[in-house]
Amino acid sequence: MSRRTTVIKQLRASGAEFLLVDGGNALFGAVPWNPGDPRIGQSLEKAKVIIAGYNRMRYHAMAVGVGEIGIGLGHIKELEKLMEFPLLCANLLDAGSGAPVFKPSAIVTVGGVKVGLFGVLMASISATYLERVAPGIVLGNGVAAAKKAAEELRPQVDLVVGLCHMNDDENRALLAQCPAIDAIVDPYCFGGSSRVWIPDDTDLEWVNGRALLRGDGQGSRLGRFDVCLGAGGAPFVPWDRYQAAYEKKAQGGALAPDEAAALADGERRHLGGMTVIPIYPHFAEAPEIKALVDRFRASTRFVTGDAEKEEALARERFLTAEACKPCHEENYAAWRKTPHGRAYATLQKTGDEFRYDCLPCHSVGYGEAFLDAHKVGPYKDVQCESCHGTNPAHGSEPEKNRWPAVTEGNCLVCHNPEHLGMPFDFGAKVHEATCCKVPERLGKKP
Repeated sequence: MSRRTTVIKQLRASGAEFLLVDGGNALFGAVPWNPGDPRIGQSLEKAKVIIAGYNRMRYHAMAVGVGEIGIGLGHIKELEKLMEFPLLCANLLDAGSGAPVFKPSAIVTVGGVKVGLFGVLMASISATYLERVAPGIVLGNGVAAAKKAAEELRPQVDLVVGLCHMNDDENRALLAQCPAIDAIVDPYCFGGSSRVWIPDDTDLEWVNGRALLRGDGQGSRLGRFDVCLGAGGAPFVPWDRYQAAYEKKAQGGALAPDEAAALADGERRHLGGMTVIPIYPHFAEAPEIKALVDRFRASTRFVTGDAEKEEALARERFLTAEACKPCHEENYAAWRKTPHGRAYATLQKTGDEFRYDCLPCHSVGYGEAFLDAHKVGPYKDVQCESCHGTNPAHGSEPEKNRWPAVTEGNCLVCHNPEHLGMPFDFGAKVHEATCCKVPERLGKKP
């Protein structure tokens, strides 16, 4: 977030005036929270840091995502009070009155251009789940709510933009059915989870001349959609098509009919083009945002007395790699040289060693043997039990209580495309991470 702030500051310093929005799941991932979960406290404090950062970056609006609802309606309504921008959702309704629980839409002016914004949430959330996290609230039809909001905004603004926390097909259908919408910001949802990376060339999709804009999850890249308003309005003419036709004509080339049409339409209709700005690790961090994040990381302790009792019981099930070392010295030494044996150190390098969403894959027993991220102790790194599972009786009677073999499913808990942004080749990678001889049946060496 601190590096994103730097990019936004640089854009503003260049004289650019732009709309800054978020499609949802910015505060919380799509996690099925349980009441009393000790991570809720840390998550709420983290959300406050994100909101403070968004306020300083001067965001114009954010949509309600599945993650925001999942934390509980009471919590998100309290957090909404801290926001200096509207939190939008047109189809979360009070079951009694039918009124929207959040503001359905807003109008903002950017560089003299009036932009109408609305938010909607995907229809696939089950009524049972919604009743648990938001009692008394029902989910209306997202497409119908979006069409209503867009048609009400259309006469009042120059552009209508939807923050649509819905699945791909729902967003495509909405653009196809509702010409009042100029563009949709799609947080690229799949079953409610924002994907970490989007495939190449899918950040912009045109549907009937309207723009479907996608952004990466976790703030890894910033999507930028440049608009040149034309008197003829939408549908848009893609900027790259117009530019290619313009340059060809300027060089004396003969235009094909479709090129001539793109040039003529581009002179009177809206032009639009998408670029993606990577937020690289070497970018400078905005000091005021970094200070907010550093204070949060240094104070993440949310463990109750009851949780400490549960920890003590769970610790009896985790032997840790140090207990395995006396009998398996060769395996232990080999493990220490693998990336698994240095997994916790990678978090320390980036200052993420207290993050509840990183620790499960960079330690063993988080959430069971230890809950306080400041007390990781002997549970650092990806240890024996991370892959093989717990087997506390092995230490006393090893022959009777052998460890189960590692399967691809064990690895995919952490090494999945949603985390990595790329496919995971189990047959090749298992040989890189292993601390002992791997049977050939598990895969071929690369």
